[in-house]
Amino acid sequence: RVTDERSEGCNYLIRQNKAILLNDAPQLLELMNWSSAERKPVYQRTLFLHFSAEEQMIIDLLTQRAHAIDEIYYKTALSGSKTASALLMLEMNGVVSSLPGKIYQLNH
Repeated sequence: RVTDERSEGCNYLIRQNKAILLNDAPQLLELMNWSSAERKPVYQRTLFLHFSAEEQMIIDLLTQRAHAIDEIYYKTALSGSKTASALLMLEMNGVVSSLPGKIYQLNH
């Protein structure tokens, strides 16, 4: 309420653009760009990417389904550092993406 003195703190934050007035959850989804209607455009992966042997092993594994990092580590028999390094490079090149719970999936 604009005229209520108990709302002065909230009103101050809104005036300073440090807070926003939300009426419902869909407004939050819209502000965070989480709405399903507005998807990011899909970009074609760079053609002729050259993968290391470790990266190719991980790609082959992820073509079946998404895997947790521990599963990738065990199924590829790579060291922990090589697995993490390969996943980082693949993620930076837009080939894989990480999901909550340290799960990785191949981008389509």
